[in-house]
Amino acid sequence: MFSMVLEQIFKTKDLLNKPHLSFYASFAFVSSAILIALVLQIKDSGMFIVALSSLPAVVLFLRTIFAEEHFIEKKCSTIRVLDCYKPLISVYFWFFIGTTLAFALWSSILPQNLSNDMFSEQKLTYARMGITGNLTANFSFNEILINNAKILFMLMILSFLYGAGSIFLLIWNASVLGVFIGTSISSNMAMFSAIGPLAYGGAFIYGFLISFLRILPHGMFEIGGFFTASIAGGLLSVVVENASEKKQYLGREYKKVYKDILITFVFAMVLILLGAVVESSY
Repeated sequence: MFSMVLEQIFKTKDLLNKPHLSFYASFAFVSSAILIALVLQIKDSGMFIVALSSLPAVVLFLRTIFAEEHFIEKKCSTIRVLDCYKPLISVYFWFFIGTTLAFALWSSILPQNLSNDMFSEQKLTYARMGITGNLTANFSFNEILINNAKILFMLMILSFLYGAGSIFLLIWNASVLGVFIGTSISSNMAMFSAIGPLAYGGAFIYGFLISFLRILPHGMFEIGGFFTASIAGGLLSVVVENASEKKQYLGREYKKVYKDILITFVFAMVLILLGAVVESSY
């Protein structure tokens, strides 16, 4: 029944035509999960919130991927593969942005002690991983590359096995980034206390910009790589499902899409490699 409600509120064909709607969908999913965690008084609920947010998101993304029913017939040149799937990429992009902002907002507006308890897993993760690069942690190129490559392959495998299953890892990564931004916002509230009611707005903008400036050099490549791998895995899942129904796994049209997916995944690997080079160099 819940999926039927989602279908009425966020129609999948509308998402492909207006990808920015996935921003509102993700914000609603995360906010609902956080409110449920607050009502149930679940301590250390970071992973619970991610899992609960993933349930409606997986339904939505599966329907969105399958709604792209004519993608198998698309004619893409090798250098314009990503252009063919631009609507789907845009949906992933806006969903990630909405999820990140939702976690940033909630982790910064909740009382400090409550925020620390609820999002302790996310805070521990970015502290261990050094989300700001060598500014907070000293990881070698190999360590960074191996860690990100593991995430990349998990995204690809989950997308293949569960269609939009990789959305769980996307939400998790967005939650870590969002809580990191939220922590930056909270720590800068005192700086803007003089402007009264506008203090939070000033701290939010400042904390958001500072956080992104600290992760932007490598984060741009890493996030792009995770996006691309998720989309490649999702498309592969749809192709296999479609081909199994027709029992034509090696048909001409499928060979074309397999090639597109391979190119997309290689592109994701290149982005991850570039991200590791940049992150280990500063």
